[in-house]
Amino acid sequence: MRCAMAALALASVVLMAAQAPPQSAKSDSAGEGFVMEQITFDITFAEDGTARQEQSARIRIQSDGGVKQFGVLSFSYSSDIERIESIQIQVPSRTGG
Repeated sequence: MRCAMAALALASVVLMAAQAPPQSAKSDSAGEGFVMEQITFDITFAEDGTARQEQSARIRIQSDGGVKQFGVLSFSYSSDIERIESIQIQVPSRTGG
């Protein structure tokens, strides 16, 4: 059961990453609406059979199209066996004029 949950969660992260092809250089991604800069996925298994998963992504939004794509975030989970404890979103302020 734990392995199945881990595989399912990992598959969702892979699908999310597949929607945005990785960009290797800034010049290559200049015309893109967003760039996936980093995606992490950690699972910790406890002795009692429970698991905790943490996912994070750093996404650079570069245009109005990127804002439209990530303006509303949705998170899928199975309420029978999972719960969302916290969601943290950080938006850095622009520097310069």
